[in-house]
Amino acid sequence: MSIKTIIFDIDGVLIWHHPSDPSKDWRRHLLPSDMLALWEEFQKSADWRRCLRDASLDTRRCFYRHLDRRGQLDRRAADRVIDTWLTYNLVPCRPALGKIKEWQASGFTCAIASNQDGLRKRRIERWLRKHALDTFPCFISCDVRTAKPDTDYFRHIEISLGRKPEELLLIDDTPENIAAARKAGWSSFLIDESYRLSPFKWNSIAFS
Repeated sequence: MSIKTIIFDIDGVLIWHHPSDPSKDWRRHLLPSDMLALWEEFQKSADWRRCLRDASLDTRRCFYRHLDRRGQLDRRAADRVIDTWLTYNLVPCRPALGKIKEWQASGFTCAIASNQDGLRKRRIERWLRKHALDTFPCFISCDVRTAKPDTDYFRHIEISLGRKPEELLLIDDTPENIAAARKAGWSSFLIDESYRLSPFKWNSIAFS
């Protein structure tokens, strides 16, 4: 069975930060701080994982609670980090967007599969419209109430698209998600740091 649909992650694939170009990193708008480190810690927590699976949860309030438990609640500093993340974490990967057009012209269908919380989801939807990706089937984790690497997330996409696992290919930057896709019977392709260092590597990707 051949691949029919290519499914793209957003963060780290369609949106990314070039490691040798700080101007493309949202963090450049903030001085290094304990609050930035705490935000990145929060994004590895069980509370964050719940936010990714439930659009009704208020991510900002969840972060406040995370800080309060550590005795480090500073709402003004927390809001500055979150608002900067929301505003500037939107740099497109132009080679990836070009590849989407190429693969569509070759007869593949394309879809979006992304772990997003309810707070950032609205920014991502506007970003997709801006880059003419809003007509693609889009599976935002907080809406479907499951997320990568959950088995149910991959199964939900199969059912929604009416595709067999062997007809689907995931392009993602997280090894855990790549492994989960393969376990589900999908093909998968890992976008690692080398693609950020050498964006022209996108041109070398080919699927028959």
